[in-house]
Amino acid sequence: MKEKNWQVYKFGGTSLADGTCLERVCALIHQNSSSNLIVVVSAMAGVTDSLSKVLQTKNLEPIKPFMALYQQTIEKLINNPAVIRSLEDSFASDIRRIEQIFASLESGQLSHAETSIIIGFGEVWSSRLLISFLAENNSQDPLKREIHELNAHKIINVSHGDMGPIVDWNKSKLGFEKENNKTTGIFVMGGFLATDLDTNPTTLGRNGSDFSASIIASLSNAESVTIWTDVDGVMTGDPNQVSGAKIISQMSYDEAAELAYFGAKVIHPKMMSPLI
Repeated sequence: MKEKNWQVYKFGGTSLADGTCLERVCALIHQNSSSNLIVVVSAMAGVTDSLSKVLQTKNLEPIKPFMALYQQTIEKLINNPAVIRSLEDSFASDIRRIEQIFASLESGQLSHAETSIIIGFGEVWSSRLLISFLAENNSQDPLKREIHELNAHKIINVSHGDMGPIVDWNKSKLGFEKENNKTTGIFVMGGFLATDLDTNPTTLGRNGSDFSASIIASLSNAESVTIWTDVDGVMTGDPNQVSGAKIISQMSYDEAAELAYFGAKVIHPKMMSPLI
């Protein structure tokens, strides 16, 4: 069988902040000419912070502003009443899941898996919404590609060491091959999410969606990874502090890895190693 030629796009939280942003994301995806495109998404801007506060307070108050925004975004983007109901029902089910986890606490402490489930809902909601919007607007895609979900929990397997998550590449490769049973199309995956070696939900750590993108790029042997963000690119200095900072049009893997290691926020420090 002919090997697929994959490309990977990753969109961060500010790129997914509301319905207008999601419309721009959809347009960028439609401009891509690859028959096999993986789209990795972060949580909508501010959602992970709100979910962190939900975990701290063990109540839903911090997430309520987002619940209203999510409903507004659904109504802005989706026209099909059945799809609207499905999105609303799925979201309500997730909120009930959070309430059930809190209600069942015996020791007062959440397990790592329970914490990971709750903190990871932001990426689940983003991917679910984007999948529905892309499917509804498939007629605008010049290639008329089918829309599929990639479940990161069934693909990315990690252990946790002193330096953070360590990818089990053999298990992850098997997971990708099992999940990737479609011929061609656009495959949407929530970033940040993973499964530990005991099959419990876990995460790749804060801002881990870039790492997710490079992992899935390695697993698929992708031709390229494109990180879409709210800045124009890697620059010669922090534009907020260095007047005249310019965009760096090209750099080596080593240079990018070094920038990430020394704290350039535009590149996640773990992102580079799977791509080398």
